[in-house]
Amino acid sequence: TLTKVGLEENIIWLGHIKYEDMQIYYNACDVVVSVPSSDSSPKSVYEAMFCGKPVVISDLEWSHEVLDELECVYRIEVRNASQLCDGIIRLISDAKFLEKITKNSLKIAHKYFDYKANMSKMESIMYDIVKKH
Repeated sequence: TLTKVGLEENIIWLGHIKYEDMQIYYNACDVVVSVPSSDSSPKSVYEAMFCGKPVVISDLEWSHEVLDELECVYRIEVRNASQLCDGIIRLISDAKFLEKITKNSLKIAHKYFDYKANMSKMESIMYDIVKKH
């Protein structure tokens, strides 16, 4: 439990939060942690990246689809508590590394997950198809 490891004073359990309020909580974080043992691409990781927050994630297959282009997240082995601790400590104590991760995460988030940019690309593709036919 959190009491056994002395973390109870550092954790705030929020309960249910409305989706439209999530950016408030991401922006209040120093580090966002998403370390399931199996999952597909969680939207929370991209939302945190859009908020310019460093994210620690499990090294699962989905995370290599677009997050390998730049060092934009801190990956840990599944169920590796020691790596999780090391990652969080590095992110909060190494200012240059933190800056690199957050800048890269914003670049990747905008490149692959920005709604307006992606819809503009789709519109362009559709117009090109219509012109050809």
